[in-house]
Amino acid sequence: MAITRLNPNQLRTPNQNLLEQTSPERSVRPRAFYALIVLEVMAVALAFVCAFFYRNYLLGSALLIMPVAWGSLFAIVSIGPFFVAKAFDRRMVVIVLEALALGAPFLFFPGVTLSYLIPSLVVVFAVIAWGERESRQELENGMKIKFFRVVKPMLGRTLTAGIVFAILLYVPQWEQKKEFVSQSYFDEIFSWSMSVVKKTYPNIEPDSSLMIAAKGIAEKELMDKPMFAALDPAVRAREISLAAEEVLKNLTARIPLEVKPDEKINDIAYRFVANTLRDWYEKTGKAFLIGLGVLMFFVIRGVSMILYIPLSALAFLFYQTLFAMRIIHVSGESQLKEVIEYS
Repeated sequence: MAITRLNPNQLRTPNQNLLEQTSPERSVRPRAFYALIVLEVMAVALAFVCAFFYRNYLLGSALLIMPVAWGSLFAIVSIGPFFVAKAFDRRMVVIVLEALALGAPFLFFPGVTLSYLIPSLVVVFAVIAWGERESRQELENGMKIKFFRVVKPMLGRTLTAGIVFAILLYVPQWEQKKEFVSQSYFDEIFSWSMSVVKKTYPNIEPDSSLMIAAKGIAEKELMDKPMFAALDPAVRAREISLAAEEVLKNLTARIPLEVKPDEKINDIAYRFVANTLRDWYEKTGKAFLIGLGVLMFFVIRGVSMILYIPLSALAFLFYQTLFAMRIIHVSGESQLKEVIEYS
């Protein structure tokens, strides 16, 4: 009878360690884990860039459109971390970093001290966090995710925080330069307002001299008289010159400034407004700055509502991009409502 020879491997005792019977599973992080970090870094960086360009604008080396554009992009990108991040505490930490990024370019800015900058940043943080909390409550309490209704508090408070921050950083410039209105922006507003005046006096331009403006007023008043049109051209020219001198005399008497006939009317208007604001400031001091800041807030806040509509539309496109990139998706819960989940 033949003896079967055993393989040495068959003589080994089987491994009795039950803990090592299955291979350990690798921990795979969802794609949104890394996307969230990228979005948060982008939001903080955009806050810094927006503040940097606003600083340059205050120094006169950048256009106002630059901080407005970067600030709008910051508001849009902030939508991403809001939907991707699950922990509200994490969002508060990121908002603190965003506020610090806004203040970083102004650490050594003329007229801005830490005792003034820090409370300004606290106000910015409080307003943005307020909007974040309202949007979070709307997201958690709603049966369905209604995007525009959810992001309305967040976008609105972000715009408000940006306006407040801009005004608070602009106030020291008022106090230092005593220049409450920039002549370049005043000329733009004055030119727009003169478009209404030109409907009545078509010969008057924003950069017309005071004498030309007086002649335009006199000519318009005389042309409305039927008898004047029947006069000889030479007589009409003489009558216009005489009437223009009378109008010029009346205008000079009513303007509380020393003006010359060849001075441009936009320069006269700017000097009048600037001197009036400067006189008010010297009489009332800090109260004038507070009142002017509040007035500017409501004016700019009203104008910014025009920006809110295209801003919310762009934010919705960015929201849809997150779905297309499979960073987030919508799923149902047992509470019969929609929630955002990692992909």
